[in-house]
Amino acid sequence: QKQKWLKFEKMIEMLVNTYKPDLIVYEMPVYSGQAGATIHHSKLAGIIELICERRGLRSETISPTSCKKFQTGKGNAKKEQMVAAAYQKGLYSGDNHNTADAILMLDFFININKLK
Repeated sequence: QKQKWLKFEKMIEMLVNTYKPDLIVYEMPVYSGQAGATIHHSKLAGIIELICERRGLRSETISPTSCKKFQTGKGNAKKEQMVAAAYQKGLYSGDNHNTADAILMLDFFININKLK
């Protein structure tokens, strides 16, 4: 596991070095009834938070349920529905659900913050 976390840290550091973001937005670690997945995701989130703290970057979490509801009208939307929503909104034309989720999370964050 430790090697996986170190690899993840290096990947995030590389992305930050390459793209120089002011903000990192990521999915809140919430897995109903799946304690192991929640713990693992929380550790990855901690790495993101640590990198942001070290570099003076802002970080924000996105509730998966809120994002799904905003993007599809259903808080429990399936992966395929999220990919379809990204496609219908003209945000993504591929079929990778992880990429579609990331794009829709950023879109959600931007739209929610416009509303504030």
